[in-house]
Order: sequence, then C-alpha cells, then structure tokens
Amino acid sequence: MLQLSPGWLVYIYQSNIDEARRRKSATACACYLLNVFYSNHELVAKNLTGANGKECIDPDILSSLIGKYKIKVC
Repeated sequence: MLQLSPGWLVYIYQSNIDEARRRKSATACACYLLNVFYSNHELVAKNLTGANGKECIDPDILSSLIGKYKIKVC
C-alpha cells in the first residue's frame, strides 16, 4: 500500500492510483478516489462540510485528496 499524499496517513493500493490516473478530469479522479474509501450508499449520506445534517467526509481522506491534486497526480 502507498500513501495517497505525502504527510497524511491515508493509504491505497497502487492499482487504485493507476486507475485514478486514467481518469480524464480532476473531478472524475476525485470521484473515483472517494469510491475507493466509501460505497455509493455511504457517500449519499455525506458531504464535504457536514452541513444540512449530513456527516462530513473524513478530514484526513479529504486532505489527502486535496494534497494529491496539488502535486498533479490526477
């Protein structure tokens, strides 16, 4: 397993990183990576901030995804 983004303790398999890189847009990449960590059923009950009575996405996962984009892997 590899760190999703340096400095964060969030790990995924190399095959997931390879699959994310095949996505054509940053949005598609982010959606794919979120689906690595959460099922569609879980994602329906979440949002980025925890607003409107929904649970927020784990801050470590979210920060790792943001860090991933900053180093332009996707």
